[in-house]
Amino acid sequence: MPKGEHFKSKPPVNGFKPGLSGNPGGFRKGTSIVKFLREYLELSSKEREELSKDPKLTGAQEIALKLIGKGTAGEIMAIQELLERADGRVRETMDLNTNPQTKFSEMSNEDLLSTITILTKQSKNGG
Repeated sequence: MPKGEHFKSKPPVNGFKPGLSGNPGGFRKGTSIVKFLREYLELSSKEREELSKDPKLTGAQEIALKLIGKGTAGEIMAIQELLERADGRVRETMDLNTNPQTKFSEMSNEDLLSTITILTKQSKNGG
């Protein structure tokens, strides 16, 4: 039998037929860490401390509580992550039409890099 020939006659190992989703129901609802972040951010620190002692917490719940703990302790990266997850990432925009007289040759290197970065992001996002 030629090399690889045996794969053509056997069904796929994972049991899924080509072209069909292996998870037709999609992501399980209610397991999002974001859901827990939003919920737990509304609690007092004492309530979160009591909740963290619950032995039945899921991994998502534990991670949410730890991230909130780091954020409330003042860790900037945790605060940024909390804000982006709970409220959504802030979209950067730049109005290039504010001063139509400005020429690229007159812009500072910093402004040019910022403009290029924003335009690149917008083109990747279809905006």
